Amino acid sequence: MLAGCLEGTGQPSFIIRERAGQDFVRKGRCKGLERTILCFGDSNTWGYVPGGCGLRYPRNVRWPGRLAELLGSEYHVIEEGLNGRTIVWDDMIRGYCSGLSYITPCLQSHKPIDLVIVMLGSNDTKDQFSVDAYSIARSMTRLMDAIQFSRSGRPDGEAGASDAADSAAVKRPGASDGTPRPKILLIAPPPLRREILEGDLGMIWEMSAASVHKSEQLASFYEQIARDYSAYFLDAGKVCSPSLTDCLHLPPEGHIALAEAVCSKIQEIFK
Repeated sequence: MLAGCLEGTGQPSFIIRERAGQDFVRKGRCKGLERTILCFGDSNTWGYVPGGCGLRYPRNVRWPGRLAELLGSEYHVIEEGLNGRTIVWDDMIRGYCSGLSYITPCLQSHKPIDLVIVMLGSNDTKDQFSVDAYSIARSMTRLMDAIQFSRSGRPDGEAGASDAADSAAVKRPGASDGTPRPKILLIAPPPLRREILEGDLGMIWEMSAASVHKSEQLASFYEQIARDYSAYFLDAGKVCSPSLTDCLHLPPEGHIALAEAVCSKIQEIFK
């Protein structure tokens, strides 16, 4: 008998175990599993309190936590917010802020994932990065590629998996078939308030009039990217605005409004 083969089968034991796992899924023994949603963002996903010097809103205030309450027990909402996170740029002062550097191990840690919600771009408008809105949007395509090629989606046939049509919808041209991919909801962050230019707020957040202008342009670019990737899109600027306290972070009512808008979008996606 070949080493590592099960007696009477002539097949390696790891193949037998893999097939047993596939049968487990096909026979419906995984029914009742939650849909897993990953919220990947910056300080507005983390729940930064405007003017709070690093304080964080309680879970039932910040939008991912409220989203979990709205969706109920059929969904598992994972919060992956980081203060200062950018899409791809390395912040040489803060460090560890590039979303692209972290997204793949993050997805692998939490897989299988049904939906990845991405809301990034505000920090990318900082003067230190010296990039325009178009370049910020182009950097988002690298993050979208990383998500699609991460093999972190739910395999076909497992509870919560997309049907064949939906699975095909999130495959970018050129990607190989048969790879489980999570759906993607790309959210354009709410634009910075123009009041950030008054007093010393702009200096505190390293942002200028150019930053405000770039933040106002992101939604149109992101909407096109979502179409290119057959992803879903939401313009957060249409449902919430930053607080007047620091002109960058959401007040409690902003978190409520965003959670409700995202919840409606998710119900549309998985209807």
